[in-house]
Amino acid sequence: MKFSSPITATLLAMVFAVPAISLAAKNHESVSLSKTTTVQNAQLTPGDYKLVWEGNGPDVQVSFVQYNKTVATAPAKLVQKTSTYDGAIDTTDAGNNSQVLNSIEWKKQSLVFANTGSSQQTAAQ
Repeated sequence: MKFSSPITATLLAMVFAVPAISLAAKNHESVSLSKTTTVQNAQLTPGDYKLVWEGNGPDVQVSFVQYNKTVATAPAKLVQKTSTYDGAIDTTDAGNNSQVLNSIEWKKQSLVFANTGSSQQTAAQ
């Protein structure tokens, strides 16, 4: 295929690259915590967080980012599955108006944290 200019070739390459980029797995989600929440010995204050993970799973390292700063990291299992929930948080009550994070479930994937306990409560957010 012959192109009339280098710009045309570059534009065509960009058009074909965009769909490939959009097919890449999403490695971040958002969550809102209403109580102080413990994950991997780190306490997260109530608020909005962006969760960013490294790896394609099942074992990933999750960073909890608030105001563009990583405030905690924790290992988790990334599970690809369809769900009716979007941001459902599964916790165990830790007393003193705080909770331990077990998992978070979104529409197409979930993160399961290593400190999963036997008594759980689910709060869809």
